Formats: sequence, C-alpha cells, structure tokens
Amino acid sequence: MALLGWLVLGLALLWFFRPQQQAAKGAEKLKTLIRDTHQPRQEYAEVDLGRFPHLDQRFYESIRSEAEALGFVFIGDLENRTANGLGLMKPTVIRQLTDRNGITVGAYNYQGIGLASWLMPGMRSTRTIDLETEFSDGTYVGTSNAWSARHLERPPEIFMTFRTMETGLRALLDEHRRRLKAHIDQRPDRTVREVLSLDDAIESNHRMNALKAAFQAARQHRLTRDELRGLAKDNWAPGTGQAADDVADVLEQPTGGSASTLEPTTTSTVARNVLLWIALVVFFVAFYTLTGR
Repeated sequence: MALLGWLVLGLALLWFFRPQQQAAKGAEKLKTLIRDTHQPRQEYAEVDLGRFPHLDQRFYESIRSEAEALGFVFIGDLENRTANGLGLMKPTVIRQLTDRNGITVGAYNYQGIGLASWLMPGMRSTRTIDLETEFSDGTYVGTSNAWSARHLERPPEIFMTFRTMETGLRALLDEHRRRLKAHIDQRPDRTVREVLSLDDAIESNHRMNALKAAFQAARQHRLTRDELRGLAKDNWAPGTGQAADDVADVLEQPTGGSASTLEPTTTSTVARNVLLWIALVVFFVAFYTLTGR
C-alpha cells in the first residue's frame, strides 16, 4: 500500500505546478498505475531475504518469532516481481507464515525512494502486517494494519478491516479470528481453504488478484472522489486536497480525460503553495540536520 504515497505526492506536485491540462495527465497516470498494480496474474518468486539488505531485517525476524510463538509455521519469503518491477519503491519481500488452518500472515517492509521518502516521513519506511483467509465460496476475510488502504473500495467478495500502523500481530490475529467466526456463522456451509505451502499462498494470491483486477476494470481503473480525498487527507502535502478534487473532476467526466471544465488557477493560489512547499523543504532540511538523520 505504500504505492499510495506516490500517488499523493504526484497530486501535490500536480497542484504545485498545476496548469489546467495537468489534471487530465494526472488522471491518466493514475489510471495507468491502478491498472499496472492490479494485474490478474502477477509474478511471484521465492527469495532469500538476505539479498534485500535495505529492508528492516529485525522487523521480519520479530514477526516470524512472534507468529511462531502463536502457532504459525514459516513457509517462505516471497517477492511480487510485478509490483517491484514498477520501480516506485525499493524492492520489498513478503514474509509468509500459516497456521495450517486457513490463516496466513504476510509481513512486508516498504522503503521509499527519492523525493517522496524525504518529504514524507511516513513513506520512508512502512511495516505492514496482513492476515488473510480464503473460503470455499471464493470470498476472503482480511485484517491489516495498512491504515491508508481503508479508503480504497474493494470487490464485494473481499471483506477487509484496517487498523492503524501501530497495531501488532497479536491484536490483529484476535480480531481476525472474531471476524472469521462471524463470516462462517453467516453461512455455515462455507469452509476455509488451507494454505500449507508457499505454492498454496501464491495460488490464493492469484485468485484474489483476479477478483481485484476484474473489479478495477469494471470501473475503468478510476478512483472515486471520496477515495482520492481520503488518501490526500492521510498523506497531506501542500495542494494535495485541491489536486485530488481536480483529478476527481476529470475522472467523473464520461471521457475521464478532459480538464476543460476546471476553474483556472489563480496567481495567489500558486504563490501560496510555492511558499508552503518551500517551508516544508526547509523544515525537513533543518530536522535532518539537527537530528543527524
């Protein structure tokens, strides 16, 4: 979900420069990003975490230790080469564990690159824990601490709950088990699909990715105004709110690609956002200089 941060930064830069036609370009780039990140069949490969020294190795080891203490079994480290191949973040690895009763733990550390990670500390390094369970009727229940993802709509077959990034594995697991019980109580005939190996986890991911890809294709790879506003609010930078509305204006048009109806940008608005960006840069330069980071 850290790719969302790049979207937010793009919106901010759009509003920073913001000639009218940029909204249409931004909307088109957004649709391309959504399409590229929602391929129905993505490439996965088992990897050695040690080959990714930039990632938070302690985070991965602590999740493994805690999960194993809770009865989970480590089944491998997985790379999504489709997502990593986009080059928007440093390559990441998903640590996979299973309780052999249908619950899988996927833990991963995103590391930002370039301007985004410098201007937005929240994008510098995120540590995410996803718990997922697939059912025999094709539905999924997921519980995650990828908090910003709560703004995004999902296929009706996928039931997700998001908690803050500070939420740990044990708290997520307790909630996930409660939600599994409620899901089964609604339809006692549905059963969980066991994940016993990394291959099982990959195949489950493929099935979920196919649902997400079909859902996004049906809505023409567009985000709604509420989704854009939510992301902009969570990842504030000068101009993100207005830029989100500008892109939404374009996406809500039948063609989804014209900015002709946007109101022109005033000189005072541009000047205000230039000053805000300068102040933001100065703040982070001073912060990193004083703290030695």
